[in-house]
Amino acid sequence: MRLPFIAITFLVLVAVLTGCSKPKSSAVPKDIKSSFLVSEVPTLPSPLKANRAKVTLLRDSLEKEFLLQVQSIIQVGAPQFRGMQSRIVYFTEQDGKLYLVESSKGNLAAKNLPQKLLLAEFPITESTPTAVTFDFNAGMTRLFSVTDWRSHDGSGGRYDPGYTSAKSAFSFISTAKFSNSNSLVIHQLAQLEMQSGVGENYNLPVEIIYYLTPYNPDSTFAPSRATRKYDRMGFFEVSPKYNDEGGTVIYASKMDVRKPVIYAISANTPADFKQAVRDGILYWNRAFGQEVIKVIDAPADVTAPNNDLNIVQWVDWSTAGFAYADAQMDPKSGQILHQQIYLTSAWAIY
Repeated sequence: MRLPFIAITFLVLVAVLTGCSKPKSSAVPKDIKSSFLVSEVPTLPSPLKANRAKVTLLRDSLEKEFLLQVQSIIQVGAPQFRGMQSRIVYFTEQDGKLYLVESSKGNLAAKNLPQKLLLAEFPITESTPTAVTFDFNAGMTRLFSVTDWRSHDGSGGRYDPGYTSAKSAFSFISTAKFSNSNSLVIHQLAQLEMQSGVGENYNLPVEIIYYLTPYNPDSTFAPSRATRKYDRMGFFEVSPKYNDEGGTVIYASKMDVRKPVIYAISANTPADFKQAVRDGILYWNRAFGQEVIKVIDAPADVTAPNNDLNIVQWVDWSTAGFAYADAQMDPKSGQILHQQIYLTSAWAIY
């Protein structure tokens, strides 16, 4: 049995083609391990009462820029992931606490006054002349809920800082580790306090994944401004930013196709459909006229989202009635840095 081409090719097209106060010190370490240390905390009888990892920032990396990307995974029913708005951030120490601050570049409409965009406050648990250990979980008590992907015709072209948030009732850190793509990856389990459209309060179990990467953007990548001729075509975009004149600029989200774009098919994909998924992904090489897209098999223990791999994630959910693509970008250029496709088994039935 073969999965229809339209299911895979449409989603891959979406994922591929859609594509100031500042830190005092500009030299950003290239290796994330030159900025952070992580260590495990012994598990207590009740894991909800303790974080399982502690995070340490080396003082040489204070005031240095990092790319912060966040994934929110709803845990109710079949887990569903989506990327939150990406931000360029730095850490600063003030009055015995550590603060996370968003870079003003692209967020500053007028240069006459200084600007500080505070995002989070972290208690410092240990301090030495060379490092500060801080409570990451205590600082991340709110989730900024604006998604990374947007479209001008759906969301408008006005600047939006994306600070709409949901508060966590309680949470803990399950893991903190370094990835192959030079990121510190922190997993947090939380219960968010939400409100329905009719004003009723409810709590939502989520897993939140934070990616912190030294911000060293690709200077050779050419951003593309999003067209506004929507009678013919449109793009998925990153959030509008202020330019030097106080106006806004909107970049289309896109992959860098000067090098192969590699998709990994999740290991749980049924054997009867794996070749159809592979053929659907590779079909887009015909549009490029050359081999731009390649396909591999994801390791058995790897699922989406994952910032090391672009994963086509098979989900056994025959009544879902939908599938979708998700991506996260450099907020200053629109370059897609990692992406995933949520492919439900419903596509194999209808």
